[in-house]
Amino acid sequence: MIIPTELSAQFYQGYQTTFGKNRVQYNDFYWTFYRFKNFDTYFYVGGKELAQFVGKNADNEIKDVEALFDFKTIGRLQFMIFNRYTDLKQTNIGLEGDEMTGNTGGLTKVIGNKVLIYFDGNHEHLLQHDQL
Repeated sequence: MIIPTELSAQFYQGYQTTFGKNRVQYNDFYWTFYRFKNFDTYFYVGGKELAQFVGKNADNEIKDVEALFDFKTIGRLQFMIFNRYTDLKQTNIGLEGDEMTGNTGGLTKVIGNKVLIYFDGNHEHLLQHDQL
């Protein structure tokens, strides 16, 4: 009788594989963007004014944040602008496991070169970065 020294099932490694996570999207988002010198602002229906506002102010805000952290951003930033927090909660961008808890309490989620921000009705909150 021959007894193998190692046994493995057909899909042994399958339980360790991380599969893509998805969130339910209740609305269709038709994205478009404005291209600026150093960044892009992505927005969907109803967000044109927000994208223009971010475009006008982002250069100064980026400089302030870079000075705060003493770090120069590399590459082109992409601002993903959501009209509401509930819309942001529907995105699959950067969703991996349980560590994606959302943008609450003034935190901004940055994934690679993508900056996910939402509008809460106050333009001043879009400019505040003192909570970093």
